[in-house]
Amino acid sequence: MRRHAWARFATRGAVAAGLLALAMPAGTALAHANVASTSLADGAVVEEAPATISLSFDEEVLVPSAAVTLVHVADGSADTLAVTAADGGATVVVALPALADGGYVLRFGVVDPADLHRTVGSISFGVGVAAPPSESGRQVAMPWWSTLVRASGDAALLFGVGASALLAMCGAAFVAADRRRVAVWAVWAAVAQVVAWTVVLLAECSTIGWSSLSSLSSVTDVLLGSEPGRRVVIGAQMAAGLWWLLRLPVTAASARVTSRVSSRVSLALWSAMVLLASVGGHSGVGGTVAVGAMLKWVHLVALGVWLGSIAVVAALRNHRGDRSTVWRTVGRCSVVGLAGTGVTGLLLSGRTVETVTGLLSTRAGALGLVKMVGLCLLAVAGGLNARRVVRSGLPRRHLVAVELGLAAVLVVIAASLAGTPPAVGEAYRALPAAEPQIATADAADLVVSATVEPARPGPNLVSVSVLDTRRPSPGAVSSVRVVFADAAGHEVASDPVVPVDGRAEVGGLVLPGPGTWTMSIEVDRPAAPVGPVGSVVEISATPVARVRTVVSDREWWPFAALAALGWGVVVLVASRRLGRLRSTAALRSDRRAGTEPESTVETGAVMVAGAARSDGGGDGGQAAHGDAAVVDLEQLLELEAGRVGEATVGHEQDEACAGV
Repeated sequence: MRRHAWARFATRGAVAAGLLALAMPAGTALAHANVASTSLADGAVVEEAPATISLSFDEEVLVPSAAVTLVHVADGSADTLAVTAADGGATVVVALPALADGGYVLRFGVVDPADLHRTVGSISFGVGVAAPPSESGRQVAMPWWSTLVRASGDAALLFGVGASALLAMCGAAFVAADRRRVAVWAVWAAVAQVVAWTVVLLAECSTIGWSSLSSLSSVTDVLLGSEPGRRVVIGAQMAAGLWWLLRLPVTAASARVTSRVSSRVSLALWSAMVLLASVGGHSGVGGTVAVGAMLKWVHLVALGVWLGSIAVVAALRNHRGDRSTVWRTVGRCSVVGLAGTGVTGLLLSGRTVETVTGLLSTRAGALGLVKMVGLCLLAVAGGLNARRVVRSGLPRRHLVAVELGLAAVLVVIAASLAGTPPAVGEAYRALPAAEPQIATADAADLVVSATVEPARPGPNLVSVSVLDTRRPSPGAVSSVRVVFADAAGHEVASDPVVPVDGRAEVGGLVLPGPGTWTMSIEVDRPAAPVGPVGSVVEISATPVARVRTVVSDREWWPFAALAALGWGVVVLVASRRLGRLRSTAALRSDRRAGTEPESTVETGAVMVAGAARSDGGGDGGQAAHGDAAVVDLEQLLELEAGRVGEATVGHEQDEACAGV
């Protein structure tokens, strides 16, 4: 395909991608329900358990599929609690039984209707005692066999995109039989993709429980109200459209026009199939759904145009068309696909991995790193193949096999990454800094100020400042004592501390848990006694790092954006080098093709000039010599044929005379 034709195709693809992005809904949707707030704070200590607890999520959940259990820490028993919906399904209300003093853990499991992903977690509270530890919300990973099904569907998707792209860009280089074979493969690839989506939908339905799908309305909600269901319904219609497109009647007179139109319609349908695969999943993680789906759409299209086209051409072993033209087109597609795949893949990793710690200490980060390394190896194999195609027109078979093998591994890794929870959220962010609690009050002529650090469970330091406003002072302050009391009446008191210059550091106060505490400061001034100074202090729960290894709290997306820029520059430089190599190879080919005809023409011209001189002589020879330079190849061939014919006749006459 000519360079301007390829540029026109890339421009149309970019415009279509932009229109798809504009058509998609804006807004942020994590696609994984997270707890936004609870009516009872996590780690709270209460005197009496409430009758209900409300769990509010950042998006709507399937309340009939929600499961909430209450674990009694004392004996390890668990009660299954009834749940009801509120706020349009974004809040789950749990009814609690009568509870005795002790620690309790409320475990929940909810399902996001957009992608049918289950999120589990817990909150804890204590009735009269300190609350036990809880677990932050996390997404449940899909089973390993569903990863293989996803990988099979993704492979079919890439193959179908490659087949439709080849038909649209270089269909004329195929003979009619091969063109029809590629069109049939595109249809079967669509069927395989829809089957894979159906199996994944059934697997996700099994995680939420078949009992919640017992009614027709619930089944309709899953099929039309969730992204997996919509993929199956719409994808089946698109596969049927590709099948009917293949069965359109074609006459000999309209074969070329019909082939061109059908290839473009097939490419449009496959672009819509890729859009279905792009919406949902992790497309809304780390930003808006439109941007995430746009990046994923470009990522999948680039992979399909690159690796899918290679797989299609490799499958055509008995290809009877112009193989050199097809492989050169595939080479140009590979450059664009390699650039688009690397850049969008790195940008997507910046959305699904929040910090460097998430990249280096989670399964999602590890899979992302392996995918990056595999993509680099794939780029090396593709570059070697591209050089071979530029020089000889055909790649090396073993390099094509290596490239497709690496591609298959990357498809499996990408499918596993799609079913792995993203490394985003509070667990991967920097721990919040301690905020000291400050309280100031008056006691007669004294102004008492106290600072509690770090205002969290465990040892705390209370800095007390006592200022006497009377002049002269009625007497010195002999000691200061601090007492903390929680809602249940438990007290934590310090020993008396003698202030120096009106300041006292009271340490060793170990608070057992978070919550609202009453702080009382007892000031002992024998000369003029004063009463205690009281204040309310909020002790927040101690933040706990949810990952085993904290490497760095720096955000990953700036590094991912810088790496994407570097990847694009490297691919651009490599493509320009290949372009110069292609130009050099074309120049050498033109020189080789032009040398032989020039020598033949010169030799023939000399022969014609010699014949003219021998026959005509004198002026006729000069004229023939002057016209020899403009004798074309056809005249030369006619003259040569005449001379050969005359020689043959003379030879036959000589043989006849010899016989006589």
